Amino acid sequence: MLYKYKPYRGVPDNMIKIGIIGDTSHDILECLYRIFAKFHNPYAKIVIADVNSVLYPQKYDIIVMNDFAVAFSNRLSKVDIKTKITILNADSGLASFVLKSIKNPKIHWGKIITYGLNAKSCITASSIKEDSILICIQRAISTINGDLLREQEFLADFKELADFGESAGMGALSCAMICGMNPKNFAD
Repeated sequence: MLYKYKPYRGVPDNMIKIGIIGDTSHDILECLYRIFAKFHNPYAKIVIADVNSVLYPQKYDIIVMNDFAVAFSNRLSKVDIKTKITILNADSGLASFVLKSIKNPKIHWGKIITYGLNAKSCITASSIKEDSILICIQRAISTINGDLLREQEFLADFKELADFGESAGMGALSCAMICGMNPKNFAD
């Protein structure tokens, strides 16, 4: 089951909690809903929250960071945030913010996985077409359940995500894989 939730209401511990941060967080949120609706195991329990509007101490299993304004990074650096995995857009300049905030005792980013068109990203695109994207996992990464995603390329159907842009689509696909979805299922 997939739930939207208000972060301040709390969520049962047995659910995967995903927080989306960034100026285009709504786009990633919509992409994730479309991916989960099309490909997701209906018995898994996942909740997704846009955490831009309400910043407060919270534990997440996964945080997806696409991009955000400097003013937001100042607010974010004052809040207790703990996560197991941070999925970070390497093309957005967020890497410098995350590196600077590593010494902040209030923030624990967990394992950092990068995505984007940057050649050094963990997850990147080899080819982008109007209706599909060739995703490349450049080094082995672990899912939230501890399974290993090995280096590979796979074609992902991008028709439903194209309206939201490559960055949001790649962020959502990266998050879905980290949640345990098999990348081979993304092909139409």
